[in-house]
Amino acid sequence: MDGRDKMSRRPHPFLSGDKGPHNVTVPGTETATTSATYRHSCTSDAETHQQLVEEYRTRKNCVQQLQEQCKKLDTRAAVAYRPLEKIEHRPTCNAKGKEHVLEYYYYRERQEVSYAKLWHYIVSFGAGLRELGVPQRGLVTIYEETRWEWLVSIYGIWTHNMVATTVYSNLGEDALKYALYETNSAAIICNGRTVKTVISLLRAHGISSIIVYLDNLPVDLDTFGYRLVAWTEVMEKGVASNCAAEIPTDNDIEALIMYTSGTSGDPKGVLHTHGSIAAGVSALAERLSDLYPSSTGDETYCAFLPLAHILEFGIVNIFLQRGSLVGFSKTRTLTDEFAIPHGDFKEFSPKNHHWRATHL
Repeated sequence: MDGRDKMSRRPHPFLSGDKGPHNVTVPGTETATTSATYRHSCTSDAETHQQLVEEYRTRKNCVQQLQEQCKKLDTRAAVAYRPLEKIEHRPTCNAKGKEHVLEYYYYRERQEVSYAKLWHYIVSFGAGLRELGVPQRGLVTIYEETRWEWLVSIYGIWTHNMVATTVYSNLGEDALKYALYETNSAAIICNGRTVKTVISLLRAHGISSIIVYLDNLPVDLDTFGYRLVAWTEVMEKGVASNCAAEIPTDNDIEALIMYTSGTSGDPKGVLHTHGSIAAGVSALAERLSDLYPSSTGDETYCAFLPLAHILEFGIVNIFLQRGSLVGFSKTRTLTDEFAIPHGDFKEFSPKNHHWRATHL
């Protein structure tokens, strides 16, 4: 069977051709403390490079772009998700007879949020954080899995002149402790099931961050000395608030500290400005459009990789800028095997009609 498989393989002309490097370094930009600046390999002359440098400062950042898109598209669906009804634990045996427990996820009916409503949630959540006492330019950490509330949270932070820090939701305790200690954030957004771990790590370093939690808290939780606020309550505070949004216009100000996985030592906090995020998304959009040209909004993307990774975060932003629908899911429930009544792929049907028309 393996031999037949190897004999039937044919090289793909697009993938096998040598097209050279995608990016090259700009001479003279590397220093003792910073890496070199990279540019697109097709922009070789100094004039074009200078144009790109100018665009970094003058182009609309992601917050400005999303604000315009939400106003323009109004009632069009922006994001979709399925509320989790329950998780069932089923004991089973593997091929060696060893028993283990599998989780099955039961979902309720799909919900959609329009572009206009998405922006309302974003601004309201940011105002809610300010009502909690998070100061301007204060740090807010997001330690949660990929979900639509993650997206609302980070944009809410940005619309009220705060700085986001992101940490992988599956980061080990040592790495998480390092990131929390280094940022000393005014607030931490996390899931109810991880609050116990977060509080223990904060206590160990004497950090008194406000904890904003999603979903439910465990019943035996010791919260002494800490202020816990439900994510939905923050939203409600923001709706009732008079705190006006402050959309960033200076692309050189710090927007995000994105922590790496910490697989080779302590996690590293990668600093992004609003300009660097917009530049990265723009470069990625150019590559994505080569393979999947925009189909005038009639397309769906299924987000399941960590939004705490710059690649998935950039892709989600690209599809929102294209006016697409982004369905939020998780790796465990993509297929029908562990999702009831069916998996996320079947529910959201991710598609790009232009690609289908030219490749089928």
